[in-house]
Amino acid sequence: SGRPLDDVWRSKDALTWTNVHASPTFSSRFAAGCAVLRDQVLIVAGMHGKHQDWQPIRSVWMSRGGHAWRRGRDGDFAARAFIGMVAFKGEYWVVGGYGFSNAYNDVWRTPDPLKGK
Repeated sequence: SGRPLDDVWRSKDALTWTNVHASPTFSSRFAAGCAVLRDQVLIVAGMHGKHQDWQPIRSVWMSRGGHAWRRGRDGDFAARAFIGMVAFKGEYWVVGGYGFSNAYNDVWRTPDPLKGK
């Protein structure tokens, strides 16, 4: 359809998928990062908006089951999409990414997405 989506799906076997939430609290986006740590899913950054009006964002959203989402503290990094993201040694890590005018080669991490750094 050429538009970002905001639905949440999960699977135990990667063959059968269940729609957990058709319209969560966070805005539609694409090219976001996602990682899981301590049973908590984190969605970070991405592109938001309508075709040819897309804007990079830096919002942070988290959920323990995909049904209820709460907003964390926005990243201290510049708004971006196409990030690398991983959970490692008890922290969430954001690596690089792309904003409209430049590519980033920085690394950010936090153990607590509600508080940031």
